[in-house]
Amino acid sequence: MKTKKWTVLAALMLVVCLVFTSCTTNNPASSGSKEPGSNIQDETDNPSQTQEQTGDQAAAKADGVKMIVSVDSGKALESDNGTLITSTYTFLAKQTWQEEKDGEATLYKNVVTGKYLTATDTGVTEADKSGDASQKWEVTLRPDTFSTLKNVANNKLLASVNGALTLKDASDELSDYWMITEVYDKAPSKGDTSWMSGKYGVMAHMLVNGSNVRTVNNKFDAEGIAAQLNEIGASYYMITLGQGGGFYLTSSEAFATIIGKSKRFTEDDLITKMANALKQYGIKLIVYIPGMPSMGDYADNATFGFRKVNTSYVYNDDSVMKWSMVLRDWANKYGDLVDAWWLEACNMSIGFTDEMAYIYANAIKSGNPNAAVAFNQGQTDDMFAAEDFTAGETAAGVPVGEINRKETWLLPDNGGKTQDGKQWFILTPFGQNWLS
Repeated sequence: MKTKKWTVLAALMLVVCLVFTSCTTNNPASSGSKEPGSNIQDETDNPSQTQEQTGDQAAAKADGVKMIVSVDSGKALESDNGTLITSTYTFLAKQTWQEEKDGEATLYKNVVTGKYLTATDTGVTEADKSGDASQKWEVTLRPDTFSTLKNVANNKLLASVNGALTLKDASDELSDYWMITEVYDKAPSKGDTSWMSGKYGVMAHMLVNGSNVRTVNNKFDAEGIAAQLNEIGASYYMITLGQGGGFYLTSSEAFATIIGKSKRFTEDDLITKMANALKQYGIKLIVYIPGMPSMGDYADNATFGFRKVNTSYVYNDDSVMKWSMVLRDWANKYGDLVDAWWLEACNMSIGFTDEMAYIYANAIKSGNPNAAVAFNQGQTDDMFAAEDFTAGETAAGVPVGEINRKETWLLPDNGGKTQDGKQWFILTPFGQNWLS
């Protein structure tokens, strides 16, 4: 078979993914991690992890019901005992709003209070419906999937400046922008994993960086890779959209708006190229993406609000919400071209929680409700409720031929520890380690 340069590179970086039928044990154990920083759990700031049961109504998806989230802070617009604030999203109905159309304008009614988002001389409040222009908002959707809300009465934009709600003239700053989207709840659609059962696939680490992004773009041979995969009988292909270096195989307007840089992407949309090439053979596509923007360009993490504790960047709810805006942008861009998403470095030891997994799952499934998701945290039997399949990473140095004797925690016949309803999936090097 004739190969081109980039198909040869992909073949040299193969890993085999073995999938088994699901198991029904539900005994999650203590957390494990392959990331540094395992002693910093108490220093993370995750309100969703410690929230007491207060009887507040839970957020739920419904026609016309939206979340309104500040792009600048990652906090959601909330009615707090009659006062409008932005706060960390905690899956509560008081953080959701019913959209009502009034001609070209939109009204927003809080799901809990039934009162409407209303402009005042000094800012915003909520009030009973009046039909006044102060309750009417002109919503403009931007190419980056974010929106501006301009009040019809005074032509000022709703903004969140340093955490405070205000009305202001347009300034083309993040404080002017909002993500208005369907409600994120704790019952995202279940991903389709039927195509995984009893099948195997291939993964290629495409390590894109500032020095090779143009070469990757020009040498990438999606047709050649797909033909090779078909020849060996692979049922699916996993590719790294990005791998923590801050560069990506496709563009994201949302990422470029938040980070303020647009030259982080290959010129061509290589994910669409790969997906279309695979579809000719009925091969499914899994996309790999880190759970935070960068493991190398720390400025990216800081821009999204991830903070460093000791030697590791750690998760927090607001930063996760901001990164989910980028995931949502990609997910909606690709729709059903992508069949599953595999998120890297979602370690409990650096603050990742079930609630964060729900946020990411909702964002991803806004583009394709049937997409399956997994959250990797290394060689551990811990799982998250929002997962559809096990991330299944095995330790380096365990060849495929020895997987039944080593790293057997994931195998059904070994009573692997997981939760009900997850598709068994193992990701392992084809050779002795990830680089062989």
